[in-house]
Amino acid sequence: MTLSEGIEKDIDWDEDEVDCAGLGFAADGVELVFVYNEDDRTILITFQIGELEAGETGTDATLNVAIIGELEPGNLLFHTTPDGGCTIEITEQELVSDETGGGIYDLRGEGTCTEPATAAQGEPILATDFEIAGQVVWVD
Repeated sequence: MTLSEGIEKDIDWDEDEVDCAGLGFAADGVELVFVYNEDDRTILITFQIGELEAGETGTDATLNVAIIGELEPGNLLFHTTPDGGCTIEITEQELVSDETGGGIYDLRGEGTCTEPATAAQGEPILATDFEIAGQVVWVD
């Protein structure tokens, strides 16, 4: 993932200190939360994927990205992208267990934002060219 404008940072999900911190459920989609650690700083990056159903792939789903954390002492971030500012193509959503009724799926996707994440204070942050992967629990 490349962050630019307010932050200049390339995050390599495979090489950097990035952990999947959990998932939640939106009214019509899912939310994946990742924690990025660097030099005693923690940044949460939240991907809220809308209009997605269990097992669905290939869709350019709407996506909201939130970037939350502290770049340096006293410099807090809480940036979010506008509605329609990002999209994600779901490349994989494979059933790994059906014990929950709705199923547990491995989800992978590739996305980009055309609009930057903004906040009341601070410079906008543009998130481009990212791939995400995590497990999603669907409930009937």
